[in-house]
Amino acid sequence: MPGTIVVESLYYREQFDDWLAGGELRVAASVCRWSASSSNYGLGWEVEPVGDEPGRCDLTEEDAEQAIAAVERVLREHRYEYAF
Repeated sequence: MPGTIVVESLYYREQFDDWLAGGELRVAASVCRWSASSSNYGLGWEVEPVGDEPGRCDLTEEDAEQAIAAVERVLREHRYEYAF
């Protein structure tokens, strides 16, 4: 499953000492939305798909796990785009 992860927003909330992020996953002609958060308590990023939209990706469980791992990698490396 070749695709591209794009980070559209990355925001640090000092009041709560956490990070919020969001963007899209492009696979073939489809685009999936995702959101993520990190509480900085050593638990790492929590990534989840966002709502049903037209053209939403129908990923197998294995492909979805690969995509989530790719999003986590991008966020840890402070990158804004990543092809996998």
